[in-house]
Amino acid sequence: MRLRSTMFAHVLKYTAFLTALLCLTGCSAFAATPRGTPHGAMDRIVIPPCMSPMPTYVEQWTGGSALPQNTSELLGFRPLVFADVPADMTWSSDVGFSQQWTKEPGPLFHGAYGHLVPRPYNTLGMENTIAIDEASHNFGLLAYMSANGSKLRVTSQSATTVNGRSATLFHFAATGGSSQSVTGIGLLWRTDALTIRVTAVTAGEYQMVYTGSESFDYFRAWPEASGQQLMALASSLIPWPGCGGS
Repeated sequence: MRLRSTMFAHVLKYTAFLTALLCLTGCSAFAATPRGTPHGAMDRIVIPPCMSPMPTYVEQWTGGSALPQNTSELLGFRPLVFADVPADMTWSSDVGFSQQWTKEPGPLFHGAYGHLVPRPYNTLGMENTIAIDEASHNFGLLAYMSANGSKLRVTSQSATTVNGRSATLFHFAATGGSSQSVTGIGLLWRTDALTIRVTAVTAGEYQMVYTGSESFDYFRAWPEASGQQLMALASSLIPWPGCGGS
């Protein structure tokens, strides 16, 4: 049975909490680091780490701050991850949806990168700011996205290329409803095997939403986001090396 948005949000929170307990014994997962960590005490991760396999029958999964060892088996493809991100960003979390969950031609992979922001008492905190979504099937520029229930719309778009592949660079904004002003930027393209989208919000916040109102991740403003920066991130994508680099 599908989990409602509130239940799924609690699952994600408890996953991060349990991962944090495990980190006391030597793990270095960033998302398990509590908000408000002293400067210099927060591990930065670019390539997502590996965790134990997930059962293949699960319809949706989250590795918290790590990818399951059998991620490629669960998705039917090996996800791409950034080989380089800005110095104050780090890998944050992942969510995967099976074909049984998506009711589409294939599974969906969603990854998040966090931006380190100042907090009180000379500490740093993390807010998700960069999203990457991947699937073997086609999906639209604004698929799986919402802004507190308001409808997002594309305000401009232009053709470009990513590693020699035709791509669309687009800007989006929220319209209608009672949402705060939301603007963002995205880049979508297709390789031989995958549809890939990288997005960032420049004002306000938006949610990744699958099936009605089931939110599974939140992204807050990174005002410095630009088309040039998204292009640089996209150009650095490499296949996730898996466990032990294999």
